[in-house]
Amino acid sequence: MKAHILTPLGSVYEGDVLSIKMPGTEGGFEIRSGHAKFVSLLDTGKLTVTSSTYIEKVFAVSSGFTEVNQDVVTVLAEEAVEATDINLDEEYQRQEELNTQMRDETTKKSEKATIERELHRVRNRIHIALHIKK
Repeated sequence: MKAHILTPLGSVYEGDVLSIKMPGTEGGFEIRSGHAKFVSLLDTGKLTVTSSTYIEKVFAVSSGFTEVNQDVVTVLAEEAVEATDINLDEEYQRQEELNTQMRDETTKKSEKATIERELHRVRNRIHIALHIKK
């Protein structure tokens, strides 16, 4: 089975896989070879790819969707960062900046919704990076 993980910035993964686990908006799910045609919304969370050589790669993903068609899995995500590429110091700093903006009384309500979404993505990256370093 082939897998393609794409973001607005380009391809982050392409290869032959045994399985791919991802966070759906209705719960997590796993795709294996022979899966029926399928389309699902993705949630923010952990996406795990097991390559055909049994190498596991973990990504922090943020919203999007996935499609399965004829043993090809295509993931279109707003963001997909491989866990080993996440810089925890930068993420903690970004989290603090966003928390400060949320507490700032001059921040507009409409801006707070955007900040909350970004804060959710930052916390996901931190969680994924800490999990993979264990």
